[in-house]
This record gives sequence, structure tokens and C-alpha cells, in this order.
Amino acid sequence: MFYLLPNELIAKVFDHFDVPSLLQCDQVCKLFHALISESTHLLYKIELFASCMEDAGNRTGCELQERDRLQVLWSYNQAWQEMLWSNAEEVPLERGGSLQLSGGVLAQVVGRTEGRVVSFVQLPCRIKGIFEKRWTVKVEFHIREFNFDVSQDLLVCLEVVGHIPSDQTCNIHLRSFSTGKVHPLPSSTLITHSPHRLNSWRDPEFIIQICGCYVGILFIDGRDGGASGPSDLVVWNWQTGDRELVDGFSFPFLTLQKYS
Repeated sequence: MFYLLPNELIAKVFDHFDVPSLLQCDQVCKLFHALISESTHLLYKIELFASCMEDAGNRTGCELQERDRLQVLWSYNQAWQEMLWSNAEEVPLERGGSLQLSGGVLAQVVGRTEGRVVSFVQLPCRIKGIFEKRWTVKVEFHIREFNFDVSQDLLVCLEVVGHIPSDQTCNIHLRSFSTGKVHPLPSSTLITHSPHRLNSWRDPEFIIQICGCYVGILFIDGRDGGASGPSDLVVWNWQTGDRELVDGFSFPFLTLQKYS
């Protein structure tokens, strides 16, 4: 009876499938293959999945229709596969500043002494029609480490306060990466954490990762580059402030941040 449905209705049913199921349907029969291969929307959905990307919608100001986005995505992937680039530019960086790259935006803490300014560069891409953009975000505290998520307009900054040997603690600030203002979503824009070994560590280091509503921070003893010293991993739900995980041995935290 499914085959008696109008082709337009079958295509709408396919739109509710995830990509692995959609690819299985593509192999069922010639009708299903034709419907999928002739649908710009379904092909775009499959190509995004294969490229480990998600559609950013209007968050990046892109006004291209879906058909044009699919063509851009094909051209973009072909350029990567064949290592072809349309232009080359140099981005000057400040030596010694903490550096992060996310969603096509390069960021660095500038001012090694103060560490209160993050400089952002939106990297240009001619294929996608993305132009270079530069801006800075200023905060009222010293940034020891940071990371950001373009899709959530989230900037996570870690500040170490207090003095060795007994009262050091960490403040995790949640800001807008585009403006530096307090982020509107979390119930509390400041998370405080005191790793129990922090005051006994030498030159502690920090790694911050963001995945959806979770922020994970790896606190590392800086001796021997962190190779032999102990570490602590803590994961919070940054929107609620709840601590979800405490682990003293590993860093099992993954993130996927690619946007079309």
C-alpha cells in the first residue's frame, strides 16, 4: 500500500527519517532511489551528515536557498578532497596567548600580562561567501584558559583566584562570544570550583571542551607537561549549573563543531 501513495507524500515521510535509515531506503527499490536522488532537500540532508556538519540556518546571515547551499557544500567538499584553495591569507597572532578555533572562528587571548581581552577573527571562505570579520571581547578578570561555541554564542572563560598554597579556586564565566556580555541562557553565569589538588600542583593547566549543554574542564598538574601528574575532569550542564561528572583519571569528552 505504501507504493500507492503519491510520490510527494512518500518524500515527506522520508524527511522524518534519520540519514542511516534514509540511505537504507535508497537501496530498497528504483522508486525510492529516484525519489531520494531527485530531492534537493534529502540530498542536502545526506550530504550534511556525510560531511559531519549541520545546517546553521540564518545564524550566520546566509541567505542562500537550499539548492544553492547543496551546490556550495559539494564545491566545499571537493576543494578539501583535492586540496584546492581559492586564496591564502596570514592572520597575525600574539606569541604566547591561548589560542582556540571553533566554527570557522579563530580566537586568542591578547595581552600576556592582563589577559582580559579575547581577539576573534571570522576566517573568510569564498566558496561559502563568508567574509573576514574581526572583533574583540573585553572582560573584567584575568583569563587563564577559554573556549567558545559559535552555534550557541557561548564563551567559557576560566579564572584562577586566590593564592598558593591554601586558597586557590577557579571561576568559570559564561559569556556571549559575540559581545562579551553575560550569556542570557544559564541560570547562573558563574560556576565556582575548587579542585582538591589544585593548591599542591605546580603550574596547573586546563583544557576546556564544549558539547551541547555540557562544558567539560580537565584540570592538570603542569609538571612534565602533565604527562606524569594527576588530573581531574569535571563536567557541568552550563545551562543549569549542575555538576554531572567528576573523574580523576581520564578525559572522555568529544565535540563536533562543523557548520555549513
